[in-house]
Amino acid sequence: MYDPQAVIVVGASAGGMEAFSRLASGLDPALPAAICLVVHITGAEPTAFAARLSRNGPFTAVFPGDGTRLQAGCIYLAPPDRHLVLADSTIRLLYGPRENWNRPAIDPLFRSAAVHYRIRTVGVLLSGLLDDGVDGLRAIQSCGGTTVVQDPSEAMYPDMPQNAVRRGCADHVVSLDAMPELLARLAVSPHGTEPPVPEELLREVAFVEQGAVAYRYGAPDWRETTLACPECGGPLWDKAGKGEMYGCTVGHRFGSDSLAALQDQGIEQALWQALRLLEERGQLQKRLADDESSRGRVTMAEKYRERSEESLSNAERLKQFLQHLRATTN
Repeated sequence: MYDPQAVIVVGASAGGMEAFSRLASGLDPALPAAICLVVHITGAEPTAFAARLSRNGPFTAVFPGDGTRLQAGCIYLAPPDRHLVLADSTIRLLYGPRENWNRPAIDPLFRSAAVHYRIRTVGVLLSGLLDDGVDGLRAIQSCGGTTVVQDPSEAMYPDMPQNAVRRGCADHVVSLDAMPELLARLAVSPHGTEPPVPEELLREVAFVEQGAVAYRYGAPDWRETTLACPECGGPLWDKAGKGEMYGCTVGHRFGSDSLAALQDQGIEQALWQALRLLEERGQLQKRLADDESSRGRVTMAEKYRERSEESLSNAERLKQFLQHLRATTN
């Protein structure tokens, strides 16, 4: 083991374990780089995944501790429910605000690598849904690093690679079979000059590292919107006014696709709650009608019965709408 000449940061989501396993098995054993990986997995999967990577590839895959020093020849996996970020030559594991509804998220790793390793950073985005990692790739580019994206045509879930290409954040778009050779070349030949780190990016990375209470938004980098954060309900700010990345003051961040998906989820949840309340109201009004009828109060019984029928009828219509909504979003 020795200090890495380059740092390769990799992000993946749905379909990403299979994609990275294939990539890792083809790596050059002499690759002078450390690899840090964020993949959206939960439960008992991470341990088995790490063992599979170590068994089938030339690099050892480990779950680092907070403060672990980076060494070449290792794959460092983000543990569940912790952001993995880089600070100088060490790894930090942080319980910070979720980004794109995920912890660990890809963007915090990519941004921290961009700031601390600059032209020595290679960012890789593999198969996955929505757009986690795209903002991080842009940060890597802004600091002189290189970005690599899996060819969307071969990705099991092409959203993340496609979003990176569509937003101009992909320096290289290659197949998994061609990626090991490209990474070996990029690790020993950083491209271009090293520009200064943007002030806003420094502030973003420091916020995550220091666990600050509130993010300090500054014009013209962020613009206030009328949108609310789907996690905490606070106001959202639009990064650079491009409608691609949003953040709230406590640090929740969302790409536009992720934000839209969470809004859809919130709408559906609210509608299901409304359905439950309508059905419960219908049942309650029916019981009240039966009670009034048993006491011979015909007028009140009829009144409650009408309310019950109205509530249950509205519930049925809402149920049909929810079925239609699910069919159109699947």
